Amino acid sequence: MPITSSMQSANEPAPAPTFLTGIRIDGQILAHEDIYIGTDISAPITSNCKVTIGPDATVHAEIRAREIVVLGRVIGNVEATEKVALCDGADMRGDII
Repeated sequence: MPITSSMQSANEPAPAPTFLTGIRIDGQILAHEDIYIGTDISAPITSNCKVTIGPDATVHAEIRAREIVVLGRVIGNVEATEKVALCDGADMRGDII
């Protein structure tokens, strides 16, 4: 079953990012808001917003999003409609599409 996050209405302020830390997820993650990953994930991530992989996180899957920021480790391909940022300390093993 996919994990989804809620969408905001046009009149609401932008929500703070959703943080995923201290848990293990196997499955699929679908997000409709900015999301920060701070744990190990073995699940494809799809978002129409920004996905940040924290410095202590490892993602063993494909990531598709508007913007992807990698501070930790990604083992899999990443595909962004706007940009991909690999920061100091990032370990990326896959293709940037």
